[in-house]
Amino acid sequence: MRSHIVTRVFVTLLLLSSALRPARGDTPEKIPICEQPKYVNKGIPPDQLKWRKLDGGNQEQHLFLVAFMDQGFEIIGTIFTFKYGPWQRWGLYAFLHEDTTGKTWGTRKECPSEILKVSDTNLDVACGGTSFSGTWPDYKFVVDEPEFNAELDIHVSAPSFEVGECNYSTEKKIFTNCYIFAPRGRLKGAVTVEGVTREVRGEVYGDQARVNVPFTKVGPSFYAVRVFPDSSAVPDEKLYLNFSSAALHKSYGDGYDLFTFIVRGDKIAAISRDLEIKPLEQVVDKETGYKYVKRAGIKSQGENFHLDAQFTVEETIEIMDIFKLLPDWIRKIAEKFWKRPVYFRFLGTFEGELELDGKKMPVKQRATAEMNFTQ
Repeated sequence: MRSHIVTRVFVTLLLLSSALRPARGDTPEKIPICEQPKYVNKGIPPDQLKWRKLDGGNQEQHLFLVAFMDQGFEIIGTIFTFKYGPWQRWGLYAFLHEDTTGKTWGTRKECPSEILKVSDTNLDVACGGTSFSGTWPDYKFVVDEPEFNAELDIHVSAPSFEVGECNYSTEKKIFTNCYIFAPRGRLKGAVTVEGVTREVRGEVYGDQARVNVPFTKVGPSFYAVRVFPDSSAVPDEKLYLNFSSAALHKSYGDGYDLFTFIVRGDKIAAISRDLEIKPLEQVVDKETGYKYVKRAGIKSQGENFHLDAQFTVEETIEIMDIFKLLPDWIRKIAEKFWKRPVYFRFLGTFEGELELDGKKMPVKQRATAEMNFTQ
């Protein structure tokens, strides 16, 4: 039974990797073809912030949260589902990291129907004792697992917006879309690990993605860098920056799915698809044999901003080799037919210069990075 759960969960994680990587069809057109962002600084209509019914194909959707806490914790959590043909599964992945000790507590599990509750009118979802609930702008995220517990109240301070559907084929059968329900928010609550409970406060980011991409056509790389505000900054001057760059699978061409947005105070200050994340220093991970980016140059620009900065890894908080987590018999099949996905998560420093609305300012802030490679 356990091997079946592990198999399902990590096949799901493999699908989740494709949620953040575009794909495209056989066409000479420039791909992806992306809509303009919607509802910027107006807010997504409440009836659009919800779980949607999947009708097969290669569809996946997830709810994702990442938070930086003033007391020296980071938490990442996602509840996700995919439907490949008639087969639909749900899963949970969450971990908590403590800065002072470097310890990480994590959980991964399937959410079978007997422990799953999901709404079709909002973002409410529960996987046993772990749940996400509420209505914009106030939510509650609860993690109740053997590995750790957290009970966090979230208040979203910046308006939600929709990134806009990106189509990876002219037939519009392959697509991604992301609903940024929490471009920036504050959280407060408590975390409990190893029998000790601590009150926490901090900054949080959250999104919900919908995807229809074959998991066998995962792109070779994905980078996401999320730059969190300094807790001591003046509220109206606090900056949150978000960058993502996904290389497309070769069968869909040589393009990238790119997106930048910047929050200043409680307003979406800038949005652009003009982004470059360039490796400046790479290191080989001895265990997986994969190179990861220890230092990356980040350049982005739009109508009202220009950015030139670097992200430098200070701590590796997770390396997840999907194939190693599969049962032996599944691994042998996977190694024969799939490329191998490895996930890296980091803490580090984002430093550079931002020109926004004609004003230049130095930026040096804490950040997380996610780098996924499929080779």
